[in-house]
Amino acid sequence: MKRYLQKIKNVFTLKTIYHIYKKPNGSITDSMSPVEIKKIKYRNRRVIGKQRKYYENLAVQPDYSKKYIYVALHCYPEDTIPPMGSIYSNQCFVVDILKQNIPEDWHIYVKENRVQFYPINKHIKPRSRMFYNYIHDNQNVSLVDIRTPQFDLIDNSQAVATLIGTTGWEAVNRGKPAIIFGNAWYRGCEGVFCITSNRDCKNAIDSIVNGYAVEYNKVKKFAYAAEQVCVRAAINPGWARQFDITYDENVRALTSAIQNKLVSEESNV
Repeated sequence: MKRYLQKIKNVFTLKTIYHIYKKPNGSITDSMSPVEIKKIKYRNRRVIGKQRKYYENLAVQPDYSKKYIYVALHCYPEDTIPPMGSIYSNQCFVVDILKQNIPEDWHIYVKENRVQFYPINKHIKPRSRMFYNYIHDNQNVSLVDIRTPQFDLIDNSQAVATLIGTTGWEAVNRGKPAIIFGNAWYRGCEGVFCITSNRDCKNAIDSIVNGYAVEYNKVKKFAYAAEQVCVRAAINPGWARQFDITYDENVRALTSAIQNKLVSEESNV
């Protein structure tokens, strides 16, 4: 009976974390005056600065002699997370399901996304302290210093866990299994375990514990195949500029790709 009561308590705790976690700070809009924008930026710097300091007080330096899974958090809010992360958009669930299935002598290292602490980013909202406390208070789970090099955490891990993040793609390219909880573009790649249930997670971790190894040649083949079917364009115009794609070229490429897809779907009906 006690165990079931604890489960009920955990569900309500997670819901509370999710709602506080979503609470926005001041948001900048186009209709604001320069003075209003300056005030909000100042307040955001203070709020996010305090959050970073709070996080750093809880964070530890990773012990690379341990066997661990590295969890790379997504920043919040991010437009791809709710539709592609499903119930795991509340990333506490990711930590919980991993914790239930790892061996007793394994650890989970959770690292905050550095963008979460960018005070000038008007789209980022601060997480609640309850979110960090919930992760920190779990046995065999630790928050990691934000300055810890990403590739060091990947290379010394047993596996990497993320919703749909680039960290998963980096992991398989560095020979580490990726455990993903969302609809990532690389979900069909060698070395990627797609999780939709507790059973999926258990099977993935059991396979990794038993010595699963990523075959890099298959990763390269996946990358080559992806390149052949991809469109040289970007949904975000800012990304297109990074690859010297003009606005007009980007629009034409996206429009053509959508039209070709629609024609293909109609011919298959």
